[in-house]
Amino acid sequence: MPCLARIVPFFCFVFSSAFAATLSVYTVHEPPLNFTTVKDVSYASAEDVRGFSVDIVREIMARTKDRGVIKIIPWPRSYKLLSTEPNVVLFSMARTPLRELQFQWVGPLSFSKSLLYVRRDSKRAINTLDDARKLNGIAVMADDSKTQFLESQHFTNLNVSTSWGVLYHKVQAGRMDALADTNLDFPIKARAEGFNPVELKPVFELFETDLYIGFSKSTPPDIVHNWQVALDSIKRDGTFFRLAKKWSRYWNVHWVVKDGALQPE
Repeated sequence: MPCLARIVPFFCFVFSSAFAATLSVYTVHEPPLNFTTVKDVSYASAEDVRGFSVDIVREIMARTKDRGVIKIIPWPRSYKLLSTEPNVVLFSMARTPLRELQFQWVGPLSFSKSLLYVRRDSKRAINTLDDARKLNGIAVMADDSKTQFLESQHFTNLNVSTSWGVLYHKVQAGRMDALADTNLDFPIKARAEGFNPVELKPVFELFETDLYIGFSKSTPPDIVHNWQVALDSIKRDGTFFRLAKKWSRYWNVHWVVKDGALQPE
């Protein structure tokens, strides 16, 4: 029976949500938006998974009645599952042109800038991508949006790791000239890994980063639609803003909600 959305839109949302889905929901330890405080940060589940984006996803699932336990697993593994399996959810993901047609999207959750960071005492001028190609190595995360962007630009000086701590150490130790990260994540992730963020400085913007919730391509579109409807309602009723304030206080940073997304002030 067709859904009479123009007449009773709320009824349609409740009706479609009655057929709750069972989903595999993954994220990664990447403070500040999704993280854990357990000893092995590569694996966590349920209440051990925390953060702004985690709270948003939990609220969406409460409203859609979809089932699934949020789990932290290594990024390369979760990204592969998203690329190959049905009913897989992965967040927070940069929605980029390279990924646009590979997945389905719900969002946005946040906006930030993807940047190249160098040591504070570095004299290297990076004004163009060609300047960046001449660097003695750029530390990047495996399967990360910044890595994919640089690979698409035919960079051959990328040093890939699955650990942000390893990446920060290589740059601060002078083994790599630059690090690719976002202005939303970098200060908090660096502190979480035991590094002082002021020891590195941003010198070049790669692109603007819009973070979304990603769904595998084979997930039924009505599930994705219901999640977007739920997220939109979270933004309208003030829940999104309340959670943004909660987590900005937790991290002692200045975040604002602008254009429907969390972003650095």
